[in-house]
Amino acid sequence: MKVIVAKSELDKFRRRALKSYPNERIELLWGKRCGRDCFVIHLFDQVKHKRGRRWCESDEDDHEISIQEAQDKGLIVLGTIHTHPNRDEANPSEADFDSAVEQFEVISGICCVWEDKKSGKLKSRVRWWGPLVGVTAEYR
Repeated sequence: MKVIVAKSELDKFRRRALKSYPNERIELLWGKRCGRDCFVIHLFDQVKHKRGRRWCESDEDDHEISIQEAQDKGLIVLGTIHTHPNRDEANPSEADFDSAVEQFEVISGICCVWEDKKSGKLKSRVRWWGPLVGVTAEYR
């Protein structure tokens, strides 16, 4: 599966992720299908969520509102992206995988955020995955 991501939206998410550090952050991905095995992510929706240093959980009511708002704009909620603070590998955990399958996510994103030991600056890396298929990303 191929996912095309609006680079401007990803950049905004990364800034919010760095500000949320050292806590996790989760957002919903709005987009649409652009072919049999291709999806375009147009928007990252900042849903209300509870969070800690090793977990995050979106508010169910806000999640439902986001789904309706996406549909009103001709888009669908494709999945979620969330951060993994203090990790330099953007790999989904077993809980991430289970949650993505339970929520019927088409696309999931992990953004790891860590402090560079030499510079002291925060860095980030994003990885896209599909709970049941491989994903190739393209940024525009």
